[in-house]
Amino acid sequence: MNNKLKYYKNPQEVTKDAEKICSWLGSDKEILELGCHSGYFSSWLMKNNCKVTGVDIDETALLEAKPYLKTSICGNLEDAKIWDNFEEESFDAILLIHVLEHLKTPEEILKRSLRYLKKDGKVIIGLPNVSNAKDRFNMLFGKFEYTEIGVMDETHLKFFNYTTAQRLIENAGLKIIDYFSPWRVNPVYHFIDHIPVIWRIKKMMGTKLPGFRFSRNITDVAMLFYCKPV
Repeated sequence: MNNKLKYYKNPQEVTKDAEKICSWLGSDKEILELGCHSGYFSSWLMKNNCKVTGVDIDETALLEAKPYLKTSICGNLEDAKIWDNFEEESFDAILLIHVLEHLKTPEEILKRSLRYLKKDGKVIIGLPNVSNAKDRFNMLFGKFEYTEIGVMDETHLKFFNYTTAQRLIENAGLKIIDYFSPWRVNPVYHFIDHIPVIWRIKKMMGTKLPGFRFSRNITDVAMLFYCKPV
């Protein structure tokens, strides 16, 4: 992988995402991947004999993705001209994996992408959850820092949790068919990690904390939605 690229190509949770996406989509599909970056998901889809049209703003990343793409298009999704490339096309599925949070108008772009979806087509959306317990407790205890990648990525323009992601999807005229989170956290552990005395006792005792049922707004760090038009 080109060391100039910002995002990792194969973290564990992304592999879980790819496996789930392939199970949802099946094989022999025409797919539009908006924000394909270096082509990690495209490479998995190619193994399933899918033909992928990939769009990304990063020209260097797109060069790496080209071996996995039927067509590659470099440009900004919020530039109206880029959509001219799809005027004569329609797709079995549209992927927006960790791209909407980088846009000024994610709902508008999501709605626009649906114009190029075949009847009964599928839409898969990946988003980070800003209210997960790990980042929530960091903020509660006074730590708020942007990072190069992850939930607090410095290039994120919009922030979502499970509830607001649902609202975004429904407002765009989609319904959620299935849901998956490749990365979940235990709120109890992350709270204890911020209380030094309790953390030391837990470490000395070596006891395993019991699990509790929490809202997805708290437990899920990464969110993956399989959707269809209403």
